[in-house]
Amino acid sequence: MNTVFYKYSGNQKMKKMDATKLLLVSYFLFSLCGCAAVGTAVSHMDKESNTQMSNSIILPPKKKSKIVYIHITNSTNHQDLNINKKLKESFKEKGWEVSDNLEYSNYVVEGNVIQVGKKSMTSAEEMLGSGYGGAFDGFASTAILASSASTGVYGAVGGEVVDNAVKDVNYTLILDLKINVNHNFKEDFKTRLLSTVDQVNLSYKSAKTPLVANTVKAVVGLMS
Repeated sequence: MNTVFYKYSGNQKMKKMDATKLLLVSYFLFSLCGCAAVGTAVSHMDKESNTQMSNSIILPPKKKSKIVYIHITNSTNHQDLNINKKLKESFKEKGWEVSDNLEYSNYVVEGNVIQVGKKSMTSAEEMLGSGYGGAFDGFASTAILASSASTGVYGAVGGEVVDNAVKDVNYTLILDLKINVNHNFKEDFKTRLLSTVDQVNLSYKSAKTPLVANTVKAVVGLMS
């Protein structure tokens, strides 16, 4: 019986080494993505919320009669916020009289919700920095897209698999707010409010309540 010996050529050895290296590199990159996902899950496990103002406003000293007229509009697709209702309830809890008569009131709170939904903090803070009546969106989203497009192939493949399961999600609510005192319409107090809620795999349903609550708290706090 003849024994047959197989001999690897130099090219075959190189191909085997390249395949092994590719497997090791792929495993290493996938492990990194997995570690990043675990880190994201741990650091953003708890729901975190925050409210910021584009500029500080200080109202004149209050009179004995605290009568407020409230009118908040909502130009977003999310018409389920009920901010007007929540504001009225909160003002009443703080001892204010809420009136539907504009002329009878000595404080007028007006505003418009200009954005609700997922948004990167960079883009949201650019909108906040634009101030009352400023631009609705900055260039942050464009920059983020450009950065994402230049990501390496291995990182994209590994990250897509793991990150689909674990995502740090940020929801924002942006309100342009105007407060008038004693019908002195020559001096309106204006600011832009940004409320944020951040958590792993956060849904709109879960983010809506704290977004509205924080916005209402900030508005009432300005007049406390």
